Amino acid sequence: MSGVKTSAPSEEPSEEQLRLNEIEWQRDSLPLSQRPGTVYGSYSHKYLSVSVVSMRDIKSEQQLEELLAQSQDGAPLDSAMRDIVIFHEYRHFHDCFGTSAGFFLFLNYTQRLRAFLHVCRRLREEGVEFRFPFGEWIQQGDCPAYVKEFYRQLAVGTFYRLIFDGTCELPPQRGEDGEAWRDFLIRFGLDSIHIPAFPLTFGVQDPDEPEGLSPVVHWVPLGFNVLIEGNAQALQRYLLVSNFSEATDRELEIAQTWHVSHQPIDAKLDHLDITAGMVEPYRITDLLLSKYLRKHHEKIEKFPRSWITHLTDLALMASPMESFGEKTRSMPPGGRFVQMIELTKWPDSAEGSPEFPSSFSRDDLIAIRDTLRDCGRPEEITEQSVFSPVEYIARYARHHIIAPILDLRIQYGNEIFSDFELYLSKFSEFPFAPMVTVGGETRASGDAPPEFFYWWMRFVMIGEVAEQIWSGRRIICCPRAYPTVEGIAGIDFADKPGCEANLAAKICGTWDKRRTQALPNCYFGFLMKGLFGRSAPPRE
Repeated sequence: MSGVKTSAPSEEPSEEQLRLNEIEWQRDSLPLSQRPGTVYGSYSHKYLSVSVVSMRDIKSEQQLEELLAQSQDGAPLDSAMRDIVIFHEYRHFHDCFGTSAGFFLFLNYTQRLRAFLHVCRRLREEGVEFRFPFGEWIQQGDCPAYVKEFYRQLAVGTFYRLIFDGTCELPPQRGEDGEAWRDFLIRFGLDSIHIPAFPLTFGVQDPDEPEGLSPVVHWVPLGFNVLIEGNAQALQRYLLVSNFSEATDRELEIAQTWHVSHQPIDAKLDHLDITAGMVEPYRITDLLLSKYLRKHHEKIEKFPRSWITHLTDLALMASPMESFGEKTRSMPPGGRFVQMIELTKWPDSAEGSPEFPSSFSRDDLIAIRDTLRDCGRPEEITEQSVFSPVEYIARYARHHIIAPILDLRIQYGNEIFSDFELYLSKFSEFPFAPMVTVGGETRASGDAPPEFFYWWMRFVMIGEVAEQIWSGRRIICCPRAYPTVEGIAGIDFADKPGCEANLAAKICGTWDKRRTQALPNCYFGFLMKGLFGRSAPPRE
């Protein structure tokens, strides 16, 4: 698979070339999912669903045009945002399944689940008991080598996903910083990787001295999450200006840039912690490019938002996540983003056109699409095993979401992801999310086949249970009893009398090695039996 065609600098820059802060993650800090303040595995597209506040479903190009034509000049910000929030969420969906970074990230997740299920099956076949907590078991001498190898791959993969997503923590600092970004070197055992971060500055203000501000810088790692939020934010602001008013757009910008914490300047208070909760990812790419241009191309005071989306798409297409178990070889999305900024030949003014690096050609895209389609069809899955839901969902995503979006790139060019006029004119041609959550209720969309929901609910159950085990839980909670996915509480995983009755009778909800009562006839019980051989193991 060919990548972006650039005269790219070395992906291992020397310390003389970069200003580096070195951060060390110790192996004894695992599982990384339990690090305070760290987001782990909560990708917006992990379960192929879109959550929207608006109750409007867009089912045709005519409905799309009608919504965009509804001018509400002077409308309050909250009303305007509600009307266009569906576009924000669908932009996430399109970036997550229409870019190399997005769809390979999803496929890496399904590969991780498959690898775990294979470990469980092999243990059962060999008559070896799975022990909890997982992280402690792999330290024991009698733990099988293949289990230890899976855990090693899981630990290293978790580290690289944190960098890829940009959900690692970087140390804040007092004062200000004039850089557009700074490169940090993150170490994990013998592995290390660079990640750029943007200095987001806050003002800590003493109510008794309103004129005095104490600056605090929070370094926001540039990763997949920040890049797709920047795209969705740019689309929202484009729609606000086009269909509401400049005032509404300015109101949004003020709401997202007035970062001031009204706290007394007191030595007893940690102002770094106080402002940490105010960090939002929505405008980071916009702010970073603005800061870079002010510093290096001062004649460009304002620029079209398409510049941001073009750079972002280049970065997302050039930074695929490696397959599970393989060491990363490509630069993460954040590194690619700043690399594309540096490789771009910028004009003398905003009226000019930048010369961006080239992206995938039509032939490249066709080759990628055909490779992704080179698997069985989802409807061929008929067996009832713990592997079936993961295989079905992976195939469905390849055939019915990823490939059709790549077809749009092939037909209309990569610009369909960076040119908002083109993107919105072809919006109705994009595949719809197969699962939609509205008002806390999750349902399959009209485009999904009847059997999709059946496989999807089981896929969600497998994913949530697996991540509990990987994080070191001794007691496994049923994701339906203790909802961790929006809308899952309304789904019935059990035969009659159903989940609600079983929960009310307190005969289900959790599983652990000391459980003596069998779980009811439900998918959680089926999964526990499939993974560990029984739904109610005897006491030790």
